Amino acid sequence: MDTQDGSAPSSSAGEDETACWICHEPDLPTRPLTRPCRCMPAHRTCLARWQLQSAGKAEEKMCRFCGADLPDWRGCWSTLPKADPVMTVAHDGQTHQVVVRPGLEGRAAFERTIREIFGLSENDTVSLTFGCALPQGVDTGAAGSDVTLSGWESFDAAVFCASLSAGQRQMRKAAAMAAADPAPVVGGAPASAPLRRPAASGLRRALGRCCDAILG
Repeated sequence: MDTQDGSAPSSSAGEDETACWICHEPDLPTRPLTRPCRCMPAHRTCLARWQLQSAGKAEEKMCRFCGADLPDWRGCWSTLPKADPVMTVAHDGQTHQVVVRPGLEGRAAFERTIREIFGLSENDTVSLTFGCALPQGVDTGAAGSDVTLSGWESFDAAVFCASLSAGQRQMRKAAAMAAADPAPVVGGAPASAPLRRPAASGLRRALGRCCDAILG
């Protein structure tokens, strides 16, 4: 880990250990400072975002300076709802939405799919850049809520972010449907509303913003 000026966030005399070395904000009731390694303290969400940006590299799991193991960054969002992840993939003026799954098999299936839909041969090199939107309402510090990941090694992290985005969309859609079509009240108790299949256009709108993958 290094600070914004490239120096190591190591603890030394005169250092301010009452602020997060990533966002420089103090210990807060909603964002307590933690000391995940022998370096300076950090907010858990700030560190998680930092690790996410290092997905697929050694810095994702260990401090590059003191060598300590870092907690799994996914733990910050483990309690949030998740759903089947979808990525919006763009290449050469075309855009397609692809259902994805993590792991080596999921990555191989994703590569086969994008080669097929974009007409890429086995000899074509596929490089990826993922634009991930972190969940709304989750405090990730001053760095913002969007994260850009590069390379196939960050595929699993991008899939995880896409599953969070899908869960958020499902929650918003359910809330909007409940507000627009409340169940009728019969005899003082709400009656069960009939299940309705959303129109195809509604399904497309429901997909909304997910994890975007851009082929190089």
